[in-house]
Formats: sequence, C-alpha cells, structure tokens
Amino acid sequence: MLAVLGALFANGLITVLKLIGAVLTGSSGMMGESLHSLAGTTNQVFLLPGLGFYRRPASDKHPFGAARRMSF
Repeated sequence: MLAVLGALFANGLITVLKLIGAVLTGSSGMMGESLHSLAGTTNQVFLLPGLGFYRRPASDKHPFGAARRMSF
C-alpha cells in the first residue's frame, strides 16, 4: 500500500511538471508525455481499491479470500 501511494505521489508530481514544461515550451511531444504520465497515475488510482479487496478475510462465500486467484 505504501509503495502504491508513494508511486502515485511521484507520478502525480511528474505529470504536473511535464504539463508545466509543455505549456512553457509549447512542445507537443512534452504534452503527449504529460498525458501518458496522467494515464499511469490514473492506473495507480484504480489500484488503491484493489488493495482493499485483497485484504478482506476469508468467509463462507469466499473460503480462499476475496482476491481473484489465477490457476494455471
């Protein structure tokens, strides 16, 4: 959880800095990079609820816990 929050903060800061750089320089490449960083930051926001589901204990309905298990 702490790693996801740290990465979320860092990527959010990088996104803002890239956006500022794009506005100041007028670089379309830098604007593209800022949008790419925004997508990564948004992905990490979606990871936060998943971590909450992962910590749910086992129950009668879900005897192995609520996390999705992959079986190969």
